[in-house]
Amino acid sequence: MPEIPKDKINLKILLVDGSTHTFLYPALATGAHVAQDIHQSWPSVWSEATVKKPERPDVLRLIYRGRFLHQATTLSSLSLPLGKTTVMHMIVRDRLPEEQNTESTRVRTKVVTADHQAQSSCCTIL
Repeated sequence: MPEIPKDKINLKILLVDGSTHTFLYPALATGAHVAQDIHQSWPSVWSEATVKKPERPDVLRLIYRGRFLHQATTLSSLSLPLGKTTVMHMIVRDRLPEEQNTESTRVRTKVVTADHQAQSSCCTIL
């Protein structure tokens, strides 16, 4: 196994089917950069596995310590050790979820009582 540069983070990406591949990144690489890079350099062994290459990199979800890696999060903010290998899980979503408008799920209304005082009320629409 080649030596890992002391200023890089070696990410071992683990797919649901158990297949893995390693990628080198600088500490300031973001989740979006990692997803874009994985998408562009999709390993051929993954194409043969149960997970096929998605059309877009934004459907790749990276998971570290049980939490999704947000696109703006840097690897250094996760305190990943330089010059070492860190395992990160990855799932490929079939599609992006539709954007949810919080106003459509929660509606605030004002109820005017008999004495003309406004009271706020909130309900959740399912």
